[in-house]
Amino acid sequence: IGAIRYSEYHFFVGVYPNDARTMDAVREAEARFPNVHLSIVPHDGPTSKADCLNWIYQNMGLYEEQTGEYFDIVVTHDAEDVIHPEALRWINFHAARFDFIQIPVLALATPLGALIHGVYCDEFAECHSRDMVVRSEFGCFLPGSGVGTGYRREALEKLAAANSNRVFEPVALTEDYECGLRLHRLGCSQMFLPLTRMGGAHGSFLA
Repeated sequence: IGAIRYSEYHFFVGVYPNDARTMDAVREAEARFPNVHLSIVPHDGPTSKADCLNWIYQNMGLYEEQTGEYFDIVVTHDAEDVIHPEALRWINFHAARFDFIQIPVLALATPLGALIHGVYCDEFAECHSRDMVVRSEFGCFLPGSGVGTGYRREALEKLAAANSNRVFEPVALTEDYECGLRLHRLGCSQMFLPLTRMGGAHGSFLA
């Protein structure tokens, strides 16, 4: 929160009722920051990420009913993500034209012996520095990455209306990929933000 250079946002953090330590950590953050909200899934976990996201979405809607606020854009992230300070500002800017915005994902480097994570790094480097750029240019469907993925609210409502009020398919283990495909089929506009270095040659990548 201290690093993000944007102010009009809230965190809705999904937690399972049988995960007391995480619940305590989120409640501690909630007490310090008025824009952090605990979103309790009504059943024990773990379940799929899609299931958790659906309940976060329901909690967000309940918050809107109670406060009168309304959220135009929803961005999904995992708990371990490092959010670039400018990312939310850029997603907000591009949401004026696009229903779905994916910023690049760069996996953090690990020692050479961490082979599985090394493959993960290579896949994202290949996909998000080349493949996704080309797909975006040619108007192909863009698979979401589940992190750094921004959705205009109207697009999520279309997903819900087309799937028994479920935004994300609970049984899917690749709900991010599936959402990108479903949105494309519904005629929603998509964009991938090319890898950009902020602040010149020595700045950080917006990722």
